[in-house]
This record gives sequence, C-alpha cells and structure tokens, in this order.
Amino acid sequence: MKRALVLILISIFSAMSHGADIYISADIANQDNRGAIFKSSDGVTWTEVYSTGVFNGLNAMWAAGPNAIWAVGRNGTIAHYDGTSWSHRTFGGVQFEGVAGVDANNVWAVGTNQTIYRFDGTNWTRQFTNTNFSSTLSAVGMVNANTGWATDTGAIYQYDGSTWNAQGLSHSSILGAVIGFSPTDAWAAGGNGDIFKFNGTTWQLQPRQNNADYFTIEALSPTEMWVGGSKIWTDPVYGQEAAIMKYDGTSWTLQRSNVVTSLYDFAAVSSNEVWAVGAFGKIAKYDGSVWADVSPGNITAGTALTGIVVVPEPATKTLIATALSLLIGIRGFGKTRRIRGGSMTN
Repeated sequence: MKRALVLILISIFSAMSHGADIYISADIANQDNRGAIFKSSDGVTWTEVYSTGVFNGLNAMWAAGPNAIWAVGRNGTIAHYDGTSWSHRTFGGVQFEGVAGVDANNVWAVGTNQTIYRFDGTNWTRQFTNTNFSSTLSAVGMVNANTGWATDTGAIYQYDGSTWNAQGLSHSSILGAVIGFSPTDAWAAGGNGDIFKFNGTTWQLQPRQNNADYFTIEALSPTEMWVGGSKIWTDPVYGQEAAIMKYDGTSWTLQRSNVVTSLYDFAAVSSNEVWAVGAFGKIAKYDGSVWADVSPGNITAGTALTGIVVVPEPATKTLIATALSLLIGIRGFGKTRRIRGGSMTN
C-alpha cells in the first residue's frame, strides 16, 4: 500500500512544472504609489492579480499558506488572500512597513508611530501606538504566539505574549529586518552593514564586513540564512549591485547578486531555490551556486517590488496531503517556512 502511494506521489511531483505559486507585493511610484499584487506559477510569466488602489502602495508580505496571505503598506492598507480572492482594508493614522506571523490566526503588522496591530483569525486589533514618538517599526518576526520581535531605529522590541518590551542593542543601528528561531536564537540586520545576534539575553553586533544597508533577512534553518539590501557603496565591484550575504552556521560570506538595485525581500524554498525582489521591478533567483537577474519585461521600472512569498498550489497541496495522510511511516510532511521576517515552524 505504502509503496503504491509513494509511486503515485512520485508521478504527481514529476507531472508538476513548479507545484507552487509565487506572489509579489508592489508599490508603483509612477502610478501615484498604487499598490499591486503580482503572481506567477513558473517564475517566468508574471500577472497582476490585484490592486489596492492609488496611494495604497504595499511594503511587505507574509503567508501562512496558500489560503492565507497578507500584504501591508501605505495608508494603513492590509490586503488579504483567502485562497479564492483578494480584498483589502485601511486603518487610519499608520503606514505599515512589516508583517509576519506564526499561522493564519496569529499575524502582526507594524509601522509608523511604533504602531503594532494583531490579527486573531477574525479581527485586526491595535496592540500599541506611540503618537508622541516619530520612529517607525520597520519589520516584525515571530517565533510563536508568545515570542517575537519588532525592529526600530536604534532599538528592538520583544513580545512576551502580552506586551512589547524594549531591548537594548550593543551598538545603535537603524534596523530593517528580523527573524527568530527560538526565544534564545534570533537575528536582526540594518544600516551600515550591521547584523545582530540574540542569545536570549542580549543583542550582539557581529563583525561588520561592509557598509550596505540591509532591508531583509531570510532563512531555511539557523545555519542557512541570507541578508540583502542596498549596494556596497565603497566597493569598486560590489558597489555596482545589491549586497547579499549568506550565513553557513559559522560565518557570513558576500555573494554576487548580479542585480543593479536594492533588494527588499527574500523567499527561500530550498538551498537551490531562493528568490529576491527589489527596486525598479527587479527579481533575482539563486540556484545554489549563483544569483541571476530574472526580472520580467512587463513590470515597469517605476515599480518597487517589496515582498515575496512562495506557497504550494492549493489543489496540489490538498492532493498530496490526502495521499500522505495514509503514509504513517513517512515523516517531514507539513513543514512550512515563513517568508518575510517571520517565523519558521515545524
């Protein structure tokens, strides 16, 4: 029985060209900062599938699965995909910059005036806003429903399940990205090449290798991570392209991005498939050896691609799940990975 089902699954995977859908959030500056969502099933052909309208440009994206995707941005915009259709709403007094969660019932969005909203599966509720403080929370990363972090200018805030508490940094930095693996293992990256590691007690600055401004961090595991961002302005070679650093569990190594612009987000599918998006409609793909510019021709240069998620195609996921539910002895099914700044769950 099991052998027959394994053969069926092999046939299914062989028949699938990609088996996943890729979504990208965008802020189209030359169209009055119109927000847009692009979709591709092969990584080659991209189609705009939704717009949040002018002045509602999108800044970040996160997915819990193929039926639960969020994108956030200007004018307090939060867009949501339920597996069938996209919709959006706006909240006054905030521009959202980051979004992440742990599942479809626990999602957080952060933005200007240190604003934090939480989604409980039904409603978005404001957890915190400091209208007397002008700094912006740029990113959020969650380990579970009771542990997470949000980054700020020169500070970082940890969530303990009820409140967000400020944590000090060993060095002042404008942070742009954060990811957590456990309450005692998290990373943050930001301006001037700063990368910090959290050990459960303090955030320690790692040896700085360049002066790029990092806007995104992504991981497959605690020993396989990437950070990306602006050009390394002072480097005669890397000063011509976006900076990407890869972590192997011991050290960070600079990679050639081959993309002449800043990068804003990553989506890691495997060691041989990592996507990156950035300014001027640029898309890059890593095959395990090199990064290549795979930008399509139909996304205008005035488009900032701000977030990317890769999710299983719903029909394919259902078919595989049904078959695998019968394979009692096979392990590993159901593992999901966060995309932007969020959590990794097993």
